[in-house]
Amino acid sequence: MENAQEVLELLIETASENGESLPNPKTLGQSFQVA
Repeated sequence: MENAQEVLELLIETASENGESLPNPKTLGQSFQVA
């Protein structure tokens, strides 16, 4: 996934605009390293 970083940034931006809580960045990062 070459654009994984862009996707994450978009998800974070969208979630922030919607007032949604985000998962712990460490957990999210580990998930992507394993995937």
